[in-house]
Amino acid sequence: MEFELDRAGPLPLYQQIESWMRQHILLGNWPEHSQIPAEDRLAEQLAVNRGTLRKAITALISEGLLSRVHGKGTFVTPSRLEQPLADSLITFSESLLERNIPYQTKVRGARVTRADTRVASLLGLTVGTEVFHLERVRYVNGQPVVILNNHVVYSQCEGIERTNFEEARLFDVLEKDYGLTIDWGQRTFEATAASSEAAELLEVPSGAPVMYVQQLSYLKGSSPIELSDLWFRGDQFRLSAQVKRMRLTGNLREILVKNG
Repeated sequence: MEFELDRAGPLPLYQQIESWMRQHILLGNWPEHSQIPAEDRLAEQLAVNRGTLRKAITALISEGLLSRVHGKGTFVTPSRLEQPLADSLITFSESLLERNIPYQTKVRGARVTRADTRVASLLGLTVGTEVFHLERVRYVNGQPVVILNNHVVYSQCEGIERTNFEEARLFDVLEKDYGLTIDWGQRTFEATAASSEAAELLEVPSGAPVMYVQQLSYLKGSSPIELSDLWFRGDQFRLSAQVKRMRLTGNLREILVKNG
């Protein structure tokens, strides 16, 4: 797509570049996940300084069309939000921050309650033990994308209910304010239909597809600390994974050959 800057016109150069880059993305010339040209090469191509180019890129990052990955470059953001199937325990908000995607959080409830049978069993507590129950909805570009319900062992974080979780992130508070070391977790994923309550919060029809995720997080030493129930909009969410080709051992190669 040919492009020439209007250097005598009233529109600032960075806004012209921003518009040109946006067209590349929306027309699919730069596909989802693709890395855009390096800044120095792009600045040279457009005959502008890197500061001007960076202003355009920063605007598109704020808009959610591009995301910058530290040490790797700038990439076209997928149209659906992705949760990586990774071997590291990274929260949804951390994955958004890592890709420079802005989000907002609305807190529906933050209170100390009593663990029911399910919560107590998963957190290794006695039924009726105090837990901190946090209910939130997270928004990207003004659209609700995920419902988050968290249960935390309250004896490990007394007073946490007074935290403003529209600004703070739960794992940040547990680790920085309470000195807890969250070490590992287990996640299960299930495609399901939105209940009437979930549909209302996610602004989708009742029965629309959603991805339900249950996550159980553990402290160092394998003591459970937090249980998450999350519901992602099916039309705004997908899973992604980086996979590596396994090297076949001699025994496995023989088995595969025998079985065709």
